Amino acid sequence: MTHIMQHRTSQKTVVTGKVFHAVTGTAQRTAQRTAQRTAQRTAQRAAQGAVKGGSAAPISQITSGNITESDKRDEQEAASAIVARQRKHHNAGEGPRAGDKDAANDDGRIIAVTSRGHSTKKRARCHKNTNEHKVAGSRTGVRQRSRRTDLLKGLLARGDLRQEHIGAARDIVRAFQTITEDVSMRVSRPDRIIVQGGRTTPQGEFDHDILLKQAYDKWVQALKREGMLLTPLLEMLVDERPLSQVDREWRHRKGWAKSHLYDGLELYCALRRALQHRQGRGIK
Repeated sequence: MTHIMQHRTSQKTVVTGKVFHAVTGTAQRTAQRTAQRTAQRTAQRAAQGAVKGGSAAPISQITSGNITESDKRDEQEAASAIVARQRKHHNAGEGPRAGDKDAANDDGRIIAVTSRGHSTKKRARCHKNTNEHKVAGSRTGVRQRSRRTDLLKGLLARGDLRQEHIGAARDIVRAFQTITEDVSMRVSRPDRIIVQGGRTTPQGEFDHDILLKQAYDKWVQALKREGMLLTPLLEMLVDERPLSQVDREWRHRKGWAKSHLYDGLELYCALRRALQHRQGRGIK
C-alpha cells in the first residue's frame, strides 16, 4: 500500500512539474512577443518622425537607435515578474491567477496547459449531494402499514370471504399474539444485564383467551392432517402480506394464496363450531 501511495505521489509531482514548465514557457514566449511588438512600433514611430522632419535614416539605424537599454531592462523585468508570479503560485499549490493569460476563470472552468503551450478549457464536475435535498414525508414502515388496504376487508367486499371468516381471522391473530406474549425476557432494571430469563408468569387469562388457544391448537393439528401449510396463513393474517407476494415467495400460481386462505379460515370456522357445540353440551 505504501509503494502504491508513493507511486501515485510521484505521478502527481511529474504532472504538476510538466504543467508548471508549460506555463513558465508560455509566459516567456509571451514576454518575447511583447518585446518584439514594442520594438516594431518604436521603429515605425521613429521612421514616421524622420520622414516628417525631412531626414530619412536607414531602417537598421532607426531600429538600433530607438531600442534603448532602459526598454530592454523593462522588458526583462516584466518577463521576470511573470515567471516569479507563476513560481509563487506553483509553490503555494495554486494554479495561475485569474485575469492572467492561460489562467483559470471564476466560472468554474479549469485551464489545462498542453505540452505545446496551448490551453484547453474544461468545466469542473459538480457532484450533487443527494442527502441535501430529501423528499419531505418519505415513506416509513408505519406509514406503509397505515396506507395498506386491509386484505380481509377487500376480500369481503369482493365476496371472496364471509363475515364468519373475518371473525375467524381475528381469533387466530388474537390467539397467536396471546401465545407468543408469554415467551419473553424479564429484567429488573432498564439496562442490558439479564437478571432472570425464561417464561414469564401469566397475569391471568380469561375464559375467552383459553378457548381461543384451544381452538388454535386444534386448528394447527387439523392443518397438518389436511396437508395444508401454516406459515403462509400466518404471513397473510398476522404479517398482513399481500396475496401476490405470498404467491411469489411460495412459488405457486397466481390465486393460490387466496384459495389457501379461504380453505384455512373455513377449516377454523368448522372446528370452532364443533368446539363450541361440545362445550355447550359439557363435553371436554
